Amino acid sequence: LEPGDIIATGTNHRGLNPFMDGDKIEIETEGLGRLTFNVKDELKRKWERRTRLQMHESAKEKTAGNYPDITPQAEGKYAKTA
Repeated sequence: LEPGDIIATGTNHRGLNPFMDGDKIEIETEGLGRLTFNVKDELKRKWERRTRLQMHESAKEKTAGNYPDITPQAEGKYAKTA
């Protein structure tokens, strides 16, 4: 690698839960080191700690436009109110 090179990585998003305010994220590449960052959300939004795969598997109805893989926001600006 040369200075300025970009390393693109992929991930299986179905295995991730939402990142929220206060979370610490670490990405490590053997031979290069570790990148660590902290998530800051001034709106303090919150989601359930469920992965997309868990949401999909527990969905009662799986139809186009229903998006059962997306974890609904529990608290914050876009959370559904009762």
